[in-house]
Amino acid sequence: MPSRSPSAHFLGIELATDQLRASIVDEQLDLVGVEAVDFDVEVPEFQTHGGIFTTPEAAYTTPVEMWIKAL
Repeated sequence: MPSRSPSAHFLGIELATDQLRASIVDEQLDLVGVEAVDFDVEVPEFQTHGGIFTTPEAAYTTPVEMWIKAL
């Protein structure tokens, strides 16, 4: 049986306010797979709404620890 040459794959990471999404494409840029983490749903301990945390002083922040956990 002839051996197949390995093809390269490329990982793209999108870090948005409300989610982290990772996409894998092949050499022809065909989509191989996608995974997403919705911050409000999958890491609720950060108590964000739309990925944003509001402080008592009405400041809007996004916890960096949440991004790291999503990775």
